[in-house]
Amino acid sequence: MAIDPACGVEVDPTDPGASTTHQGTTYVFCSEGCKEHFEANPDQYVDSTAESIELGQIGDVRTQRLCTSEDNS
Repeated sequence: MAIDPACGVEVDPTDPGASTTHQGTTYVFCSEGCKEHFEANPDQYVDSTAESIELGQIGDVRTQRLCTSEDNS
């Protein structure tokens, strides 16, 4: 499985919701909406100095871990 760089959701690279190529690399997305966010500012998502997306596990689903007010203290 691949990870959607815009939202952090696992995506089947053989059946993505959308895909695009940036600087010679193909990225897969869970939806056209995530692809549009990525295309608006791709460097935000591929910059090596950007924070990586933290994933959490809920049952059999891996999801993006959202910060809470307690995490930001």
